[in-house]
Amino acid sequence: MFPHKEKDRKRHNAWVWFVRRYRPKWSSIKSSFLCSDHFDESCFTKNQEIAAKLGMNRKLKTDVIPANDLWLADTADTIDQSLTDRAKRQVRLINVFVS
Repeated sequence: MFPHKEKDRKRHNAWVWFVRRYRPKWSSIKSSFLCSDHFDESCFTKNQEIAAKLGMNRKLKTDVIPANDLWLADTADTIDQSLTDRAKRQVRLINVFVS
């Protein structure tokens, strides 16, 4: 689930920014969430394999922001061929900011 808009504004805004890179007019609602694939294993309180074996749910740590950009990972080969030099620099800048 997304961080609370008022209680954790800085982290909430980082999550919204992460989504708006590909959905510019998107805004969060109370039930908004991100897939766990957007987070590294170290962002969770429990190891995925151990949690699955014990029938437990994993939980995100309270200070994490999404870092894994799946779109870029899936299209890394086509980015270099289809984007202008300026757009390539912007993609690199986004990756540095999120990482």
